[in-house]
Amino acid sequence: MNMFQLVRLLIKSYIICYLVISIFILSGCVDKSTDKTINTTNKTNTTNKTKKSIKPTINKDPTSIPVKKEDVTFAFAGDIHGEGVASILETEGLGSISKVLAKADLSMVNLETAIVTSDDAIPQPKKYLFKTKPSILKELYEDGVDVVSLANNHGFDYGIVGLKDTLKASLLPSTPVMLGIGNDFEEAWKPYITKIKGWDIGIIAANDVHEEHLGEIWMADEKRPGLAFAMGERTEDLIKNTSDLDKKVDITIVFMHWGIQKESNPSQRQKNLAKRLVENGADIIVGSHAHLIQPLEKIENTTVAYGLGNFAWYHSNYPSNETGVLTIKVDKDSKQSTKWQSARIISGRPIPYGEVSEIPIIK
Repeated sequence: MNMFQLVRLLIKSYIICYLVISIFILSGCVDKSTDKTINTTNKTNTTNKTKKSIKPTINKDPTSIPVKKEDVTFAFAGDIHGEGVASILETEGLGSISKVLAKADLSMVNLETAIVTSDDAIPQPKKYLFKTKPSILKELYEDGVDVVSLANNHGFDYGIVGLKDTLKASLLPSTPVMLGIGNDFEEAWKPYITKIKGWDIGIIAANDVHEEHLGEIWMADEKRPGLAFAMGERTEDLIKNTSDLDKKVDITIVFMHWGIQKESNPSQRQKNLAKRLVENGADIIVGSHAHLIQPLEKIENTTVAYGLGNFAWYHSNYPSNETGVLTIKVDKDSKQSTKWQSARIISGRPIPYGEVSEIPIIK
């Protein structure tokens, strides 16, 4: 073999080796690309499963993965303010009754007062005026209160300035969610929506009490701050907001300020409104304003507590000093049961007594 033939053989061998190596490399690239595609698909599937697991559990596609529900409890109490001896709430809270509130998964009360810090807040022309300090919110929060309603006939006692102070106080850390009040109509009616133990829960609050000649001024609208009102034509706002909320959550709670003061039985207006609320999706209806405990009624599967009376108040006269905490349990099958912890207002605060029982149910 001469030199020329040897060179040709070496070149041919080099070309063959190059081709083999190239084929091997290309084959490896295809395999890696396939692996990446498979991994990406797996990640996508995992993400979809996660999203399904946190979606609201109503109106779900039958093929979706259901969220496991557990028994959930709600605690409700009546009217609170910080006037007179009840000003103790601003520094010392509710006292021993707070254990009952804190034990529930979610608790709510009616905060029947303006929270005022400005010197130029103007008292409204009315007989009874209530105001308190922002510190009451922190005390209630530490006592286990998660939500407060300002939709009542005292939330606007110190006019626009007082209302602005109240809204400002709601932004402080460690305070309950505030409902039924806002800078405009949408904000006043904005629900509180949360997820607890697999349930999507929504709450709205509304006032159905005409405060002398001030009702129209206090109503929140598109350009005016105020409260969520349900009187007169505004009843339809309540019904619509209840129905809209029901479409978004599993448990719809409506907290009403309604009825007639010093009446131990619900008015016909309360009964009619309760039925309409149930028809439009309310699962729990709780009320206050009468300053007396009113009966509890079952409408279909909805618990209606017409009136929970005073809770922390400056008067300790019987029977308006009789109070308590209503606990409603919704089990995993959506069945409701109730318990009542009796209390008596002494020196402004509710002092629990006796065994847990039930509020009388209207037959």
